[in-house]
Amino acid sequence: DWSSDVCSSDLDCCEDGTICTPSLTVNSGFESGSPLNACALESVSAGNLVASGWQVTVGTVDRIRGGSVCATSTQPKFGDYCLDLCGTPASSGAIKQLVPTVPGHKYRCTFWLSGDASAGPTAKKVHAKVGNYIDLSYTFNCSGSGAQAWVINQFEFTARGANEALAFVADNGVTTGGPMLDSINLVDITTQCVGDLDASGQVDGADIALLLLNFGDCPVGP
Repeated sequence: DWSSDVCSSDLDCCEDGTICTPSLTVNSGFESGSPLNACALESVSAGNLVASGWQVTVGTVDRIRGGSVCATSTQPKFGDYCLDLCGTPASSGAIKQLVPTVPGHKYRCTFWLSGDASAGPTAKKVHAKVGNYIDLSYTFNCSGSGAQAWVINQFEFTARGANEALAFVADNGVTTGGPMLDSINLVDITTQCVGDLDASGQVDGADIALLLLNFGDCPVGP
């Protein structure tokens, strides 16, 4: 995957899983929670928390632990854990977190997207939402049944209230093997310099990589 190679060749702290500017999201990489054995998963159903921070609002999601012995499964991008939005039993799940914001401030959300190739459709679709006024669609196309790559995505918005609901919703029907998420971070970029796309404090090659990954027409919001 060309875009993954671009990201991995010149990553600063905001791309390698650590946070340059403290993220407003809690449990951004799903590391908090009950310890699991390698390759194991825990299913979390609607109305419950994924350990902390993220509430499951629809269906079920699977919190998954990777490991070197999980050769045929998607490995987390960072740390030991990641999240499959199409959980067990088969569903199309969704998660949400209420984050503190300042009305009028501009925010950037970055997240890593992959897909579980062991089941479900090849194209893994997910919607990233903010409140009821941002709804963006992303697709990850799996290539084969082995471990998948991860691709970074990002979007920006201007907060309308003192809190905003950040949500990720699977759009793959009633199935297992859905879109997978890791390292969901949100930062206030109101005072950030224009070219610093990843909020690292400097304009560098990683910012160019993010620009190329998002090259093309801008999505039109409602």
